[in-house]
Formats: sequence, structure tokens, C-alpha cells
Amino acid sequence: MKLILRYYLRNLLLIAVSASCSSSYAQSADSLRKELAIAKTAYAKVTLMAELSFALTSTKPDSAILMAKQGEKIAIEIKNRGSLAECYASMGWGFFKAGKNDSAIFYLEKAKQLFQAEKNFSRQGRVMVNIASIFNIEAKDEEALTYLLEARKLFDEEKDASTIAYTDKIIAGTFRHQGEFKKAKQYLFEAIKTFEKLNNLQYKGDAYSSLGSVYWEEKNFDSALYFYRQAKNINKQTNNKSNTAIASENLGDAFIEKSQLGNLHPWIDSAYYYYNNARELFQSLNDQQDVRYEEFKIGRVLRYLKENEKASGYLLGALRYFDSVKLYVNANEACEELGLLYKDNGDYKNAYLYLDKSIVYKDSINNRNRADLIAKMLAQYESEKTDKTNQLITAQKKIDKEDLSRTIAIEFFSLGIIILIGLLIMTLWNRRILKQQLKEVEMRNQLASDLHDDVGSTLSSILLLSDIASKNKDAAMHTSILNKISSNAKEVIERMSDIVWTMNPINDVGDNLKERIENYVLQVKQLAEINALSNIGAEIDEIKWPMDMRKNIFLICKEAINNSLKYSKAVNLELSLYVKDKTIFLQIKDDGIGFDVSKTNNGNGLRTMTNRAKSSGGNCSIESEEGKGTVVKVEIPIPRSRYI
Repeated sequence: MKLILRYYLRNLLLIAVSASCSSSYAQSADSLRKELAIAKTAYAKVTLMAELSFALTSTKPDSAILMAKQGEKIAIEIKNRGSLAECYASMGWGFFKAGKNDSAIFYLEKAKQLFQAEKNFSRQGRVMVNIASIFNIEAKDEEALTYLLEARKLFDEEKDASTIAYTDKIIAGTFRHQGEFKKAKQYLFEAIKTFEKLNNLQYKGDAYSSLGSVYWEEKNFDSALYFYRQAKNINKQTNNKSNTAIASENLGDAFIEKSQLGNLHPWIDSAYYYYNNARELFQSLNDQQDVRYEEFKIGRVLRYLKENEKASGYLLGALRYFDSVKLYVNANEACEELGLLYKDNGDYKNAYLYLDKSIVYKDSINNRNRADLIAKMLAQYESEKTDKTNQLITAQKKIDKEDLSRTIAIEFFSLGIIILIGLLIMTLWNRRILKQQLKEVEMRNQLASDLHDDVGSTLSSILLLSDIASKNKDAAMHTSILNKISSNAKEVIERMSDIVWTMNPINDVGDNLKERIENYVLQVKQLAEINALSNIGAEIDEIKWPMDMRKNIFLICKEAINNSLKYSKAVNLELSLYVKDKTIFLQIKDDGIGFDVSKTNNGNGLRTMTNRAKSSGGNCSIESEEGKGTVVKVEIPIPRSRYI
């Protein structure tokens, strides 16, 4: 099992790189730094930072994390979620390479969520494979499978055959760890078919190695040897020395196991050959750790062959290296082999010495993994506590079953209440909208009535005056009648203009009312001998007026100004219109002769202004004294916040 785990860890980087990269991360760190130095746009910089971060993860994970964090700041500033996701993906893998799995999963999860939001399902799936790889290392196979199977669905939608096949290979590895050998083989055979169609020899060789490992764990060493040989031949074709060396090591392992079944059958010589072959290949790659590990295996084979002196040389050399680089697991294995070797020689002193030393290495391993041991003990305690809780749960189930029907009834009743409340709210809202629509219809009907009554009667008087003029021969009478006709025609035009303006919904926007009032004040200033000014607040532009309110405000302004022109003999007139505390304030002030408000009979014009203000939900007041001018004040609350 240790050999299989070691093979899995060796290939994890290849898995992660394959799953992580969708762009050219193959660029060297130096070339990426040069491009970053001349990058001009923020988007180009953050993209290169994410790529450079990933390129640094294997050799300088701390630098990779720092680079990704710098990219994160830029991505947030330019509000680019895709670039931010790439930074989180690189940051997560950097934390993994730094041995901080919790932080790695945290940032990879953030990257996954952002890729999902961006609908970049291919990158989302690759990040999920990365997360699954970390769960595999932590022996959390169920969590790993959940992510892998979900990622595979995304790859199916993208129809990315190569990625689907490689994901199948990783899924197979997870099933293998669980002892689900049949499922593991199904996924691997499917992956191999795809790699053959795509003519992808590298991945095909990798899949053959995985298939050999499944058969190795099943103790079917003949089948394991067959697929390991296939893997080695393919790796030799692709000139992949590292994978060829691993395939040789796997062949050696299979021959060792087979020889043990045959009581040191000559297959042990084959194991010796393949371990030496793997050692030579690792030497050509200057991979000292794997060279020493192969020498350890060679030493063990020589011990089986009773060549104890040569075995001692290999094992002692491997032990010195393992101790120097603090590979305590491998050092422990070497000490155990040396202890057995010296025991076979009858040298019990050295046998005891190395077996005792192996205990020291085990203690070092235990100290390094103390936190994991505590966590396992806690998990065991929780498991025992759960067993006791389950007993209580079983007893409680009978009671819960009786309460279940009552709970379901309450839930359905609550759901019904919620639905009824929702329907009631919808009904009230629709009624409110309908009420507003009816009010607008009534307003337009009133305008139509005004058009018929006022304008119609004025046009009738024009027709009557024209008839009188045609029958009367007096020149002076003709002139008087024509002046009257002209006056009535102007009045009709003005009323028609007001009615058309009121009925047009385009004018519900505030700036149209403002423009209408200002134009009227300007017209008064030009035609009458009075200095008329308008002061309308900018906030009026932001109001979306109800038609009736817009009409009433304009006609109040018009009525007040006309009254001032007719009766006040004013020199100056000022109109103010503004909004404060969600209330409209209108004031028309003149410096005319004024009048005594208490003695007036509130003529038709004054009553009309008051009624218009009330119909809009407000009030109108008139302040005046003889010799001190007149002020008309109107306050109308804005009825609904939607008008602002």
C-alpha cells in the first residue's frame, strides 16, 4: 500500500497541472516576469500575475501566494471576476504546495464559485478536480468523489474528451483507495479507449500504470505486470524518463510480490533488474531522492538473495540520505531492513541497534503528526459518542413517528397561510394600481368635458358674433365684434394648449412642468408691464407627476398670475416652486395694492385655486393687506415615494 500511495503522490502534480491549466501556464517564470514588466493595462497585468503565480507554485509556493494576492487587488479594482477567479485558483494551489490544505481548499472554493458565476464551467470543473486531489491526499475519498463526479458532468457538457478521460482516471484512483476495484477498472478502461482515439500516448501510459496498480492491490500480479509493461513501453516511446523509471519500479514491486508467493522464485532476479533500471533512469534525471529509494529496494532484494554484504552497503547509503533530508518514513523502513539483515547474520547487537533506531524514527514521525493523531482520537471519541447517541435516537424514533403527521399538517397549514397572505398582498397591490388607473381615466374624462364645455361654448360665441357682424352694417360695431372674436379665439387656443399639455403623458416628467411654467412667466413678462421672475428648484425635474397634480399646479400658477395682472397693479411678481421634506411648496408673490382678505367674498378664481390644491391633497392660503401686496401659498405632499 505504501508503494501505491507513493506512486499516487508522485503523479499528483501532473494531475493538478492538467486540471488547473486552461491557458499557457507552460511558460517559464522568467518569460512571464518579462511580459509583466512591460504590461500596460490592468487586465494584462492581473492575467500575467495569475500565470506567474501558478508557475511558481512548485518551486516557490510562498512567492506564488504573494504574487496571486497582488493580482487579487488589481482584479478587485477593475471588477473583473474572471481574473479574480484565476488569482484565487493559483493562490489555492500555492497554499497546497506550502502544506496548508485548509487555506488551499478555501481559495479554490472561492475560485470555483466565481468561475460558476462567470459560467466558465470548464475552469470550474478543473478547480474542482484540484480540490478533489487535496481530499485524496487527506484520505477523504467520499468528498473527493463528490467533487470529481460533479466536475465530470461539467466536462460532459463542454464535450472535452481529453479532460473527461483524465478525470475518469482520477476517479478510478479514488475508487481504488476505497477498495472498489471493479469500478476503478471500468473507469480506467473507458479512459484508455478515449486516449487511444485521441492518440494521447502520455495519458494512455499513465492510465496503464494506474490499471496495473489496481491489479497489484487485487494480488493479481500477472495482470499488474502486463499493464506495467504496457506503461513502460509507451513512456519509452514518448521519451518520458521519469514515468519510465516509475514503471520500472512498479514492475520490480510486482515481481517482488510474485516471488514471495513462490518462496523466492527466480522472479526475484527480475525485480532486481527493474529496480536497477529505475535507479539508472533517476540518476540521469539527477533525482537523488528516488535514486536512494531505488537503492533501498535493491538492498532489500539483495537481503532476500542472502547477499548481505552488498545489501548492507545499499541500505546504509540509503539510510544516511533519508536521515539527512529528514525523510523519517523511509529512514524507518531502511532501519527495519538493516535490523532484519543483521539478525539473519547473527549480529544481534547491530540488529538491536537498528531496530531501536527505527523506533526513534517512528517517534519522530509521531511527533510530526501529533495533531493528526489527536484529531483521529477525537474522531474516534466522537464516533463512540455517536454510537451512544444512535441508541437514544432509536428510542426517540417511535415518538418522532407519532409526531410526524402532526408536524406535516402544521407545515401544510403554515404554507397555506403564507400563500393566502401572498394572494392578499397581490390583490391589494392590483387594486391600488387599478384605483390609480381609474383616477387617471376620470381625470381625462374631466378634461374631455372641459374641452366640450369651455372650448365649445367659446367657439359658439365666436360663431354668434360672426353672424351678428355679417348682418350689421355699422363700421364701429364691426371693429368691436372683430376684437371680441379675436379675444375669444386667443382664449380657445390657450385653453386647447392647456388641455393638450395636461393629457399628454410625456409631460408627466418634472422638467416639462418646469419648462411650461417658466415659458408662461416669460410670456407674461414680455406682454405685460410687470417684472416677472420664476425660481424653480432643480429637484422638480426628478419628480414623475400624476397628471391631475401637474394640471392643478400649473393652473394655480396661471390663475394667481392672471389675478395679479388684472387687479394688483404690481410692478414686480415672483414665482417660487421647490420640494422640501417630500412636500411641494408653491408661492406667487407680488408688490401690488393688495386687498383685505377678511372683507373679500372669495371670488371664483380664489375658490378655484383652493379647490385645486385640496383635490391634490394639499392646501392653499392667501396673505394680503391693502398697500402691501399679495402672497399665494400652496403646499402639496408628494403622495407616493415612487414619484421621486
